[in-house]
Amino acid sequence: MTPTEKLEEETFAFARKLFPKSPFAIRMGKNFYYQMIDIPFRQRFAFHNEVMARLCTTEDANEGINAFIEKRQPLWKGK
Repeated sequence: MTPTEKLEEETFAFARKLFPKSPFAIRMGKNFYYQMIDIPFRQRFAFHNEVMARLCTTEDANEGINAFIEKRQPLWKGK
């Protein structure tokens, strides 16, 4: 738990960690989070697997893998 006086600092630190990530993956993650709220607990796992499978087939996923192998920063396309 973050103390109130450190909340803004911690929020910005978290945002800085998210900033270099794939915008498409972030968007999918946010959508998953908001959709899973209304799904029964056990069904969330199947939904999670579906979302991850879709995410792994995106252009950004391929770019992330290639960038890692080539030891460079990824160039996200948002696709």
